[in-house]
Amino acid sequence: MLGSIDVAASGCSVRAWCVLLAATLGACGDELAATTPDQANLLVQRVPELGCFEDIPSPGSCQRSADCAEPALRCVHDQQAQNVDRGAAPLRCGTPVGARAAHALCSQGSDCESGLCALTGVCVEPCLSDEDCGLSDACRPVETRLGNTALQPVMACTRALVLPDDVAVSYAPRGYELGKGRDALSIPGADTNALVYVQGECGKSLDLLTLRSNDLGRTVYDRDGLRDGKRQENTILHDGSALAALVYPNNPLLTAMTTGLQLGVRSGNAQHAESVTLSRPRGRGVLDLNLFYVGGGSELEKGGFHPGDKRVREMLQVFDERLHAMDGLALGAVHEFDVVGALREELAVLDVPRRKVGDREIEGRPERLEELFRLSAGLETPGVNVFIIGDMGDYIGIAGGIPGPLGLHGTERSGLALAADLMGDMVGADQVLLHEIAHYLGLFHTSESSGSILEPLADTPECDKSFDSNEDGVLGTDECEGHGAENLMFWTGPGVLLSPQQIDVFASS
Repeated sequence: MLGSIDVAASGCSVRAWCVLLAATLGACGDELAATTPDQANLLVQRVPELGCFEDIPSPGSCQRSADCAEPALRCVHDQQAQNVDRGAAPLRCGTPVGARAAHALCSQGSDCESGLCALTGVCVEPCLSDEDCGLSDACRPVETRLGNTALQPVMACTRALVLPDDVAVSYAPRGYELGKGRDALSIPGADTNALVYVQGECGKSLDLLTLRSNDLGRTVYDRDGLRDGKRQENTILHDGSALAALVYPNNPLLTAMTTGLQLGVRSGNAQHAESVTLSRPRGRGVLDLNLFYVGGGSELEKGGFHPGDKRVREMLQVFDERLHAMDGLALGAVHEFDVVGALREELAVLDVPRRKVGDREIEGRPERLEELFRLSAGLETPGVNVFIIGDMGDYIGIAGGIPGPLGLHGTERSGLALAADLMGDMVGADQVLLHEIAHYLGLFHTSESSGSILEPLADTPECDKSFDSNEDGVLGTDECEGHGAENLMFWTGPGVLLSPQQIDVFASS
């Protein structure tokens, strides 16, 4: 809990279009093994693995092709074994099933040499660890198609990062070793806006305390200051989980991190950590989307939402018009995927825990949200992952982080969710989607419900606790009229406006 901000209860309720699901943090270290973006791209080394997941062993006779004794055989889907919806895909040593190699497009398992076609429409190769995959891939759980009505998970090689060609990648080849207590991590420099990932060991605690700019020679984020209500130049939120994502600079008044950053952290345990920095010139102004259809509460009885749904198409058209009004931005490619079988029914409605804070009841993070976002594993296309479900308590929408892990699919933070049933036939969904994507690209609320101010932008209107005329501890749109209620990033309400600096942050991703 940061001051009056409830990080755990982040998302968007019916009255709040997205109190945030905080960007998460997990690791740091002492020294940086020297790599600039150009040097890192030349290293013959695997990019550090990001995200947390549990291995899924196959019930068959092999886990990877290296387990097969004869050179002509490979580890493939066993179509003769007992194949059931949600059961791990059984594997055996055999001849190729189909003609298409890993990463080729597919519509069914029989298209692929491995007999495994991912939910995301590409052939995948089974694996036991990253060493079974190419240097650009990672071994992680992937949902594969069992006909048109069921899904089976399997450990498979997927793209570690899916990035545009103009993105530079830098990382520390040896990672960082942390002891228990306070430590520091050097992040390599970048000449343009940068997205930084930090990954610690899953299941271990780590807190992000400070962020210092080497170029400016000063601290631009201090968690204690944020708790005390003091404005931060480069706001960061995290909830202590293993994967963190932060944008620097997320304020046009700051300079790029040419000579790097220093992260101050506190670790609850000795652990190994990694960092990866992505940087690129200003974005091309085109936003790609990957849409996952996961049923929809009452809509599930009517078959739910599926790819090509007219209501979604109409919503995206209005969404595109909103983007064009923002400095000429535009909607790019839209890829659609249908989640089927038992998983569709299970994830169509997410339960939301509640707890009492004083006289108020606070909603926590929707349960199984991380499982939902991991369905993006196997994607070969960049863009923001959008999961259309039915219901998640009072949340209309929720983003996986501020920012979310762009270019990184299949993790517990890789996407945002929309609760379609709360919006009827997707009425107003374009506005909710834009609000959530703005969070995913690094924009905070202009004002929180309590009146606290997190975002560092100088040209956005603010409504602090002094505007709470009825003294109920919650700032409503009527109380903040003319002071930010009209802004898209106000904590609740029908606001649509964005300031020039907000657009700059949005367009820079």
